[in-house]
Amino acid sequence: MNLLWDRFVRVNGVRIHYTELPGPGEDVLLIHGFASSSYTWQEMAPLLHKQGYNVWALDLKGFGYSEKPKNGKYDPFSLMEDVVDWMDAVGLEKAVVTGNSLGGGIASLMALVYPEKVSKLVLLNALAPYDIPHPLIIRLSHFPLAPRLAGLVVTREVVRYYLKQVFFNPRFVTPEKVQAYYDPLRSPGCLYAQTLAARAMDPKPFLRFMDGGYSVKAPVLVIWGEDDRWIPLHYGQQLLDQQMGRGTFVVLPECGHMPQEEKPEDTAKAILDFMKDVPIVQVGDTPYCHVEHVAGTSEPARPSTLEAAKLDGGSLLAGNPG
Repeated sequence: MNLLWDRFVRVNGVRIHYTELPGPGEDVLLIHGFASSSYTWQEMAPLLHKQGYNVWALDLKGFGYSEKPKNGKYDPFSLMEDVVDWMDAVGLEKAVVTGNSLGGGIASLMALVYPEKVSKLVLLNALAPYDIPHPLIIRLSHFPLAPRLAGLVVTREVVRYYLKQVFFNPRFVTPEKVQAYYDPLRSPGCLYAQTLAARAMDPKPFLRFMDGGYSVKAPVLVIWGEDDRWIPLHYGQQLLDQQMGRGTFVVLPECGHMPQEEKPEDTAKAILDFMKDVPIVQVGDTPYCHVEHVAGTSEPARPSTLEAAKLDGGSLLAGNPG
């Protein structure tokens, strides 16, 4: 994305890579998923920027072109704290926080723990706090030698295979896209960090936390690719019904795990309508499943509450990768 400004900033001693499309309007923060990077927003981000929004996208610690410390904490709660600290470092007070898969889980946590940072919440095929069957790549991460051996088994062919699982339409898995995902994975320490992040995905702590009665206060938009093989559609419906309590649910047909790459125009249109408080009904020939829910009444969580709720090494949110 040549329009994006590439920058780096140190957050808690770790060099974090981020990009920005400067605009006069509201700030929008984009958070990528597992084994991904800010690259995933290259088509959708300019569509938001074209409408005047100031668009930010960062590489999470251990991902993309950010640093990958071997002693880093890569559970979703720790990654969420990193994102909040990054926002403070770059002077971003509040944003429409948008996340895909792992990034959606992180965005959800932000809305719970730091409601003052999240003006609106947009979740794209987000991590759901349920016991979702993990793909082979996540199951393999639990082998004792996995962090050291990952570099021997992750090839371009492996990347191509998993991208074909992620997209509904295989035509999106081009040699250029395979290379764009492969290059960061081969950077020093990346696969080691990815393995640790995969190991940290455990739903029990987040489920116990949500049972405490906390709810997201920000307006919520959930967008789901109808043909997601990694986190099937019904988990998205459960996420909105049981965890968020209310919001707008959008289903994109013939779309897999990453709507921002497979249906960037439709995804951007839904987000733009949501940010402008325009009712989301239909874009072009793509009908949306539009569901409204009654708002909950629970108080948002605070960091001290979450610290007390930490279990199993600090992992508070889990689900499937992506």
